[in-house]
Formats: sequence, C-alpha cells, structure tokens
Amino acid sequence: MGKLCKYVKKDILLHGYIKQFKILAIDDSDSVRIICMESLIDIAKCLTVEENKALLIPIIIQLTGDKSWKVRLYLAKNFAELAQALGKEISENSLFSIFSTLLRDLENEVRIEAVKSLKKFVSLLSTDKILGILAYL
Repeated sequence: MGKLCKYVKKDILLHGYIKQFKILAIDDSDSVRIICMESLIDIAKCLTVEENKALLIPIIIQLTGDKSWKVRLYLAKNFAELAQALGKEISENSLFSIFSTLLRDLENEVRIEAVKSLKKFVSLLSTDKILGILAYL
C-alpha cells in the first residue's frame, strides 16, 4: 500500500486509502498488521504534518499497544525511519511519548530494538527531549 500512495490522488488517499489502511491496521492477523506498518513510512511522506497528526499518530499509538509483541517489535525496529518520515515537529511533540512506551515494553526483544532505534530517533529531538528519554534507560 505504501508504494502505491505516491501515485494516488490526494483526495483518494485521504478519503479511501487511509480508511482501508485503518481497517487493515486492526486486522486479526499479526502478519497483516505488520505489513501495514511497512506502509506507514511511505504514507507519512505523502501527507502534510497536520494530516499525519490527525490520521497516522492514532494508528501508531494503537500499534504501540498492540497485543502481539511481533507487531510492537516491528514498530520498534522501524521507529527511527518512521519518525524521520513524519518529521521533527511530530517527533518532538507526539512520537516522544510513544517511543518511551516501547522502551518500557514488557517484551525484552521490543525494548532491545527500541534502544537500537534510539540513535537515529534522538537526532530529531531537542536536548530536553533527549534527556527525558535517558530517564527511561
């Protein structure tokens, strides 16, 4: 889905594509939810900051609390790239608290991948936010 969004008209992307994406992001299958996450980065690049805040941040929050550790693991592995696609403003204001949730995940593998993503993610944050993340470590 992510690769196709570049070629879809903006109104179709916002009204049809994202609606279908939200449905797939809550699918019963872990694999389907993981595949949806693969598309998040490409979709984020096609949307404005305000559209990303309104449409994608709720999905990311939902995936952070996903019942499957595999879904959370995939999110942690790709969090820095997702943050870069969403931009500095969203990273500072919205993704900071989401990332801290991954750093405190119950699954060890998820926490490890979150720490691995930390290096790239902190490049998008101010010093104050970086110090806040260090408190979770």
